[in-house]
Amino acid sequence: MSLEAYKVIHIIAIFGLFIAFGAAGGSEKRVRWANIMHGICLLVILIAGFGMLARLGIVGGKFPGWVWGKLAIWLSLGGMLTVVRRKLLPAPAWMAILLALGGAAAWLGIMH
Repeated sequence: MSLEAYKVIHIIAIFGLFIAFGAAGGSEKRVRWANIMHGICLLVILIAGFGMLARLGIVGGKFPGWVWGKLAIWLSLGGMLTVVRRKLLPAPAWMAILLALGGAAAWLGIMH
């Protein structure tokens, strides 16, 4: 698969992930589907991300720092669903955190 195809798949999964956060923060009826979509999108983001790394020639255990940063953000986004679902923070706070994490991931991906 080409680098561009991996990028498109990666971005579509990111959109899906943030839609899942919105659904989880909404009504209780949507929580089950939000959980499913959250997990699937996280998996697709990871697979497409590593596919892009392979196309860029970044293979093996020696990853640059920006890759480790993206993985840390990915893990944080995985845990944020609990914060959203259990309402551990008010909506404006978790929305700001999600925006900051998404922005940081975009910055790392573009500026590497």
